Amino acid sequence: YAKAASAELHRDYDVAFRLYVETVQNYLYMAQKSAVPSVRATCKAQAGKALERAEKIKSYKMDLNPVSINHFSEQSQYAVLKKSSYVNKIHVPLNNEVSSLPSFIQPPLSTEQISQGAMWKTWSSSETSALEELAPEDIVQHIVSDCSVCASISVCIDHNRRFQSKVLSIILTLPVDDAPHSGDPVRYRWDMIFNGGPRIVQIDNQLPCYPDGELMCVSTRNKQHVLPSLMEKAYMALMGGYDFPGSSVLSYLPDAMTGWIPEMLEIRSPAFERERTWQRIVDGYTLGMCVLTLGTGEALSSAAELSSMYLKPAHCYAVVGVSDSESDRRVTVLDSEYHAEEEAHEQEEGSHLLTWDTVCHAFDGIYLSWNPSMFKHSLTFHGRSWRKSPSNIEQPNHFQLSLKVQSTKPAEEDVWILLTRHVVDTTRTSEFIALSAQTAQASDVNEMYMKGTYTNSTHVLVTTNPDLALVCSYDGEYDDVGFTVTVYSSIPASWVEDSVKLPYSTPPKITGAFTNKTAGGNPSHSSYMANPQYRLRIEQDKASIRGSSREKRPRVQLKLQSDRRIPLNISVVWSQGQRIADLVQNEIVATSGAYTYGFASVLKDMPVGEYTVVVSAFEPKYTGPFTLLAESTHKIELSPIPQEGAGMFSKPLTGAWSDDSAAGGPSFKRYTSNPCYELKVTTSTEVKIRLQVTSSTRSVSINVTLFQLSDNKLGQHLATSGPYSDAHSGVITPQLKLGPGKYAIVPSTYSPGMQATFKLILYSTDSGTSLTPLRLASASS
Repeated sequence: YAKAASAELHRDYDVAFRLYVETVQNYLYMAQKSAVPSVRATCKAQAGKALERAEKIKSYKMDLNPVSINHFSEQSQYAVLKKSSYVNKIHVPLNNEVSSLPSFIQPPLSTEQISQGAMWKTWSSSETSALEELAPEDIVQHIVSDCSVCASISVCIDHNRRFQSKVLSIILTLPVDDAPHSGDPVRYRWDMIFNGGPRIVQIDNQLPCYPDGELMCVSTRNKQHVLPSLMEKAYMALMGGYDFPGSSVLSYLPDAMTGWIPEMLEIRSPAFERERTWQRIVDGYTLGMCVLTLGTGEALSSAAELSSMYLKPAHCYAVVGVSDSESDRRVTVLDSEYHAEEEAHEQEEGSHLLTWDTVCHAFDGIYLSWNPSMFKHSLTFHGRSWRKSPSNIEQPNHFQLSLKVQSTKPAEEDVWILLTRHVVDTTRTSEFIALSAQTAQASDVNEMYMKGTYTNSTHVLVTTNPDLALVCSYDGEYDDVGFTVTVYSSIPASWVEDSVKLPYSTPPKITGAFTNKTAGGNPSHSSYMANPQYRLRIEQDKASIRGSSREKRPRVQLKLQSDRRIPLNISVVWSQGQRIADLVQNEIVATSGAYTYGFASVLKDMPVGEYTVVVSAFEPKYTGPFTLLAESTHKIELSPIPQEGAGMFSKPLTGAWSDDSAAGGPSFKRYTSNPCYELKVTTSTEVKIRLQVTSSTRSVSINVTLFQLSDNKLGQHLATSGPYSDAHSGVITPQLKLGPGKYAIVPSTYSPGMQATFKLILYSTDSGTSLTPLRLASASS
């Protein structure tokens, strides 16, 4: 406050305003954190005093510089967690802000429970003891229970049985200071990890029962242990009631219970690695580093219907055993669902031995939770900047982070990065998130594979290597959605906070579209050249021109946004701002790296000059609008580069090199046997010719050459595409002016016998030019 007052006294109003605002933020943060009423009152009074001065400055200086937000400050981080403290309109406080326990939460009964005549019954606290005696098979799912909750409780009990971890018994506790009178409800406190931080839910010891007193929720076979029932009640209180949909994308109960790292593997995904996954499961389960459940899809596969274990669609099953030998790979899968016939056969257990092969064919998802103690270091960031874009184009929203990992051998160290979307309403199903992580200065054209797929789960886990640029993406209809990024690593890691200001941009954002004509795909496609391209001009700083300061390379950031279903890439190329046909590795200045869905970004320090920016989708089939924004420390210009042949007439023609016509280059003495085309020019015109291979099982080096035509023979050589080349985009001649007359165009391969189809495109400034097949008179070329 004193510094702000001093700046105001010296009429430095921008600095004074910023310091007053920071003072307000600091005092309000201290007021929220303190449990002492007098301290809170003093902090609020000081905050009000600073706010009054800030408002006064703002009232008489209208052009104040905006105060930037430090997203990494303790105050900002706490504010995100604080704002995420309401779930389904229920207050779920952080455990360090609770001076006294919150009120009881009585979750609403489900429609099914109400129809069955459910009523609340108080259970004795003595019946919550001896959890160690329970086995996973003791957990019973009733018709009104949630399968994912039952499966999660079962795997935690299994872990407790094998490792004496007491995972459940330390989560739901009876407060030490709770000494209820006879008949009073008993309080139970659930300490959990939710929406980015440790939080508290409090319930009492009443449970839903049938009119005859039997539990109408998760129960145990011997009916004596109600801790699992209370655990379910606490989770249902958080999820908004017992109508919570089973096996849904929100059902990461082990994560909320234990703070472990959730991971979802889609078995049907092309990225699923069967052998590697099995080894990870065996190692993790055997060492107690992971627990897991299995999920079926909305529709059962034929393998699921033929399985020795009866499986239901959209159902969650606990895995309570893993065995691995050279000849046998099996998992023990538990079905906790209650069946009436079990009353006559109580000795029968619901566990089934399934082979790993059966699991991979019968189930759709594997849900793992990993013990974070696997890693020595962790790092967390809480954000709340996913706000809907003001653009008229419907696009996902993105938040960028930079991570620095202290590693001398990055290839040997895995980094796990978990993105968690904060939940405020469990009924929302149309919110999607994605996380992409790649090297901060990507430049390898060979690593442009797709990544960063979207999911409507609340969690996304990425495993990768340092150093990293992270993009957290959200696509949904809601504003101001909170999120948490947690990094787990065996070596120290830190966030890169010192971001360089980029005051210059290209207002407004450039809007464009990938259409049937301009969606060229990735660099492996011959149509890559058709992608939208832009000339980027970076101007020299005036201070550098005068020599008054040491010149620094301008920093430039490019951001490309589109629909979340479109994988995007940006590449910046040395090309003097000219259109390029192929992406050549040694000409790449910077690239956004792997194709990422809905968003691509590149940040690079580049010399002053002109560059070509190419934006592309992964395949030509991806079409749709996009926006492109450029920002820099120096003045910049970004303008579209016309498509090849813009302003000219184009005549495409297809052909082939066959047995007789694959004659090779001039050195093989059969050059005139190649396909040939007669070009008739009726008036002075400018032309250029492109040749592309359209189908071949191997690389083909090609050339196209233009000749004078005289008596059906090749005359003077006029233009050539240059040395034979196997570039994806093909080859093209320079643009040249032709007078009226007849000319010959010869497309050829370097080696004879190279059979392939091709496409020939003639660009001309006169629509009257004609192109027809020609059979040359036999003559030496």
